[in-house]
Amino acid sequence: MMKILLPIFVLLCSYCLEADAIVCLENACDNVICKQIDKLLCKEPKFIIRGGGSCGCCEICYSIAGPGEFCGFPILLGVPPPPILCRPDLQCKNGVCQKRT
Repeated sequence: MMKILLPIFVLLCSYCLEADAIVCLENACDNVICKQIDKLLCKEPKFIIRGGGSCGCCEICYSIAGPGEFCGFPILLGVPPPPILCRPDLQCKNGVCQKRT
């Protein structure tokens, strides 16, 4: 049993280290096709536009969350984070916007 689990564990660890080491080259966004953002619907104070994706190539309309509101869960490898940001005076902790400590 151990002979089977050990190679699988090593393979998973190497995948995690490789995925965490993504580096955006200078021309990473050259061939990226982005969806257009409706700037009339995405405006402050409820929303903000920022670069998103793994290299920040495309604009994303982020929703701004207040105290006690959902802000997402810890980022999983290969899964994009939800388009939600906490207000600047808050931090996302355990999926909820809370006062900075």
